[in-house]
Amino acid sequence: MANFGRTVFSVLCLFLVTQAPLVNGQSTLPDIDLTCSPAQVMIQVFPGSTGTGITTCTISNNSAYTLDVDIEVTSSDLAHHSPGSIRVGPSSTADFQLTLKSEFGALMSQKSVNVEATVTSVNDLPPITEEKSEANLIASIMQYSGVEITASQPLIKISSGETKELIYTVKNTGNAMDFFLFRIPFDNIDILEDAGFIFVFDSVRMQIDEGQTEQVKVSITAPYKENSREDLIFWKGKSNGDNELTIQLEVTATSDFSCRNAGCYSRSALTTIT
Repeated sequence: MANFGRTVFSVLCLFLVTQAPLVNGQSTLPDIDLTCSPAQVMIQVFPGSTGTGITTCTISNNSAYTLDVDIEVTSSDLAHHSPGSIRVGPSSTADFQLTLKSEFGALMSQKSVNVEATVTSVNDLPPITEEKSEANLIASIMQYSGVEITASQPLIKISSGETKELIYTVKNTGNAMDFFLFRIPFDNIDILEDAGFIFVFDSVRMQIDEGQTEQVKVSITAPYKENSREDLIFWKGKSNGDNELTIQLEVTATSDFSCRNAGCYSRSALTTIT
């Protein structure tokens, strides 16, 4: 029985060798190489994005035989799409695309992806050896910016010379830690300073983790009528002899990450001050 097995093996080897002529560099046994480019797949997951990344993989057949090759992809937490199998002619290459898909809003991270190619037939016959090749990839979930800001006191009344504290709640709605910058826009601060208001932020830059909220405080000191520019600011006289001024304060929160990358992402909150 052992002699019979060796005879069958020898006949199969002889059959495969005689199926095609050999040239320099060709293997007498099934021989493949798998490569994928890029090896790091970038995936954008911000709202409105595709949530996908694509790489092109190439199987090189270094033998004199026609090979059928199964493709298996292993990726944690990522959906994927690629052909289940591919045929590669003698001494040639075949390309296929691998698409990786993440959930929208996924946290910034890096995930390992393994692609394995296995020869399943040689000249339409079962292989006599196990031939595999694999490629290890990195899927990078890219950071994106998001912020929400709300005023705890959207309407306030304040007397001339009085100082009050305004509180704003800021939430990082992006998918990674970010720094946020706080300010009053130039067109708004010009009007307020002409009116004689004084503003002081307790913080102009704050680190906030993804999904977390923090508070920023702004102290406001109200002006006296005689200290403001009457040509630009309208004070309304009241029947009791007092004067009243109503303006809007705009406070913005801006993602520092966005300003260093695709353009500044900001959100504002308005407070009406009388």
